[in-house]
Amino acid sequence: MTNMNISPSTPDTAVAPGERAPKVVMVLLNWNGLEDTLDCLRSISVMNYPNYDVIVIDNASDHDPTSKIAESFPSVEVIRMESNLGYAGGNNEGIKRGIALGGDYFWLLNNDAIVYEDTLSLLIDEILKDSNIGLVSPVIYNDDSDKSVQCVYGRIDWDRCEYGASLDLSEEVPNDNSVYLWGTALLISKPVVDTIGLLNEKYFAYAEDRQYCVRANEAGFSIAVVKNAAVVHKWAQATGGHGSPIKLYLAHRNNIFFWKEFLDRRRYLCFIIKNIRESLSRALRFEINGLIEQAEACDNALWNGLIGNGGGLNEIRPTPWIIKRIVTSHKYFWVTLLEGKFISWLRHKLPF
Repeated sequence: MTNMNISPSTPDTAVAPGERAPKVVMVLLNWNGLEDTLDCLRSISVMNYPNYDVIVIDNASDHDPTSKIAESFPSVEVIRMESNLGYAGGNNEGIKRGIALGGDYFWLLNNDAIVYEDTLSLLIDEILKDSNIGLVSPVIYNDDSDKSVQCVYGRIDWDRCEYGASLDLSEEVPNDNSVYLWGTALLISKPVVDTIGLLNEKYFAYAEDRQYCVRANEAGFSIAVVKNAAVVHKWAQATGGHGSPIKLYLAHRNNIFFWKEFLDRRRYLCFIIKNIRESLSRALRFEINGLIEQAEACDNALWNGLIGNGGGLNEIRPTPWIIKRIVTSHKYFWVTLLEGKFISWLRHKLPF
């Protein structure tokens, strides 16, 4: 795995001497993660970019972080929400406030990320080179001893209905709709917001960055990765880590939303049959290992994805008892059937 070897540098800025550096409004979401937010703000405070504002959107944390943030960072504006709006809704509130502040660009930065002195300067330098570039991201690194690569860019395989992350810094980033950027440190130009609007709040959290990038690409904007710019990301702190029921539910439900939106009817049907099999198989493995909450999250993600029920965790519709009785209580049967093994077995057993 590639390791980070980046030191702060002074980019050859595209802003000519005497010109105003574009105004960047940084948006951080805080949800019961004050210490991470303060660490992120400390890293921001030493950046060398000359023109930015910082907004912290507090997504109805258990304790109001406003006074704690103001003690160390009095220039940071904190906006406290009455309810948890998720990644999409919280960032949308930040972008709307950023527009009111006259922002030229909006940098959506996870509160569990750490930036470097030159990170923002390098991003702005890149986006100013070409007016067609609408979204830019640095390379995202893990918060481990080696600072290994977490993501260079996201890639979409439209034929297989799959997605993943490139970890290869030497790989050329394609200039097509197979590329998307993670929302970890996503810089968005105002023309993109003016053209395609805000993030889709139906997603709440996860996959809305992928959906937004595809929308931007379809609207004619290109996407870029600045490989000598970096952020370090602790990854999934807000939702409890990779295997948490919250992340499992949101990620797998939203994956159904994404493919339904962009695939034609025939290809979506092929995807959903495959997805049902994989979701039931995943939930079955959790049940076998005694992880009942994770299994239930997978079942609910499948049901809510199929019926198109978006929003946050308070809006989950439990899987109906009849579906549980017929399908989710007999996962092995349905997984076997959808894999074709049952049909093969039946052919050998029938007397004709």
